[in-house]
Amino acid sequence: MVTGGHVTIEKGETVGDVTVLGGSLDVFGDVEGDLAVFGGESEIHEGGEVHGDAVTLGGSLTVDDGADVDGDVSVIGGSLHRGDKAKIGGSARDDKGELKVSIDSDDDAKAEPKAPHHFVSSMATSMSESALMFVFGAVLLALLTKRVDALKVEVASRPMRSFAVGIVGSIVGVIALLALCVTIVGIPLAFVGSLAVVVAVYGSVTAVLTTVGQALLGHKTSNPYMHLALGCALLFVTASIPVVGGFVIAAVVFTAIGALIATRAAGLVPPRTRTTPSDPYRTAASP
Repeated sequence: MVTGGHVTIEKGETVGDVTVLGGSLDVFGDVEGDLAVFGGESEIHEGGEVHGDAVTLGGSLTVDDGADVDGDVSVIGGSLHRGDKAKIGGSARDDKGELKVSIDSDDDAKAEPKAPHHFVSSMATSMSESALMFVFGAVLLALLTKRVDALKVEVASRPMRSFAVGIVGSIVGVIALLALCVTIVGIPLAFVGSLAVVVAVYGSVTAVLTTVGQALLGHKTSNPYMHLALGCALLFVTASIPVVGGFVIAAVVFTAIGALIATRAAGLVPPRTRTTPSDPYRTAASP
């Protein structure tokens, strides 16, 4: 996830899904999953490959000559710049719904089976991730019930506030992480802190999914594990949908981050106590 900064995926480097939020990305290597750009800039250079879909919302996407996108390319409220020799396995649509010629005739036979292969791969990945999310969430519900409930209350009572706080908190967190990496002493602190944040965000995501499941299934059962299962199932379904899946995942993650911040990591971080300095001129008889 690129937020308000710049990241380069070097040649020979392989990553999974990539999300750009108000930042910039240069791809010279391989992106195994999907590429989503929200209000940022992304360029796939010659030799760079995206094996999933590429989606741009309010940003710009450049596919240079010799670059390869196996899936579909969709642009909403943004701009797409494509070289004449760039390869796009699926369709390319702008925000006007116009379908553009996407592949050369020589690559027609190769491009046809790519979409089903990517769809099956995406479905399998989403299923395994949802199953792991359910197991992780079930452990948290059993061991940290009160802390998960605190996150659920925050999400249910103020979802939009959690979403907005999550976006701002993510930007601040990235800046703080970069500041730590400036010094040698700060690098291990940044590494340990990043791991702790990832675990905490995953836990908060399970609380968001449980809240969604409870909202839809609460009139049927009060079992939180059933609520979590429904939330994970919905995540599995929506994450497999091109374009829509990226927006849903981003909304869930930002809401989870915002709930963590609002509840001070579900109560793990104690609130600051304000102390008032004593007035040396104040006496017992003073009002």
